[in-house]
Amino acid sequence: ASVDHECVIEDYVHISPHCTLCGNVSVGEGTWIGAGSTIIPGVKIGKWSVIGAGSVVTKDIPDNVLAAGNRCRIIKSL
Repeated sequence: ASVDHECVIEDYVHISPHCTLCGNVSVGEGTWIGAGSTIIPGVKIGKWSVIGAGSVVTKDIPDNVLAAGNRCRIIKSL
């Protein structure tokens, strides 16, 4: 995995293999980022969310959701 400059990773976060977190990304407590995901610069991901494998996150993701896809979008609330 690659975590670039000025990223904030809170407690209990799991960043799976081959993920790329570009600069200034914020990941909330307890969030799981699936294998091979890419998070573009400046995105904020909420607490206790799940990002599906291979996702490309281009917008902020709220707390407690499952989000996935290339342009990542919310699938359901958790």
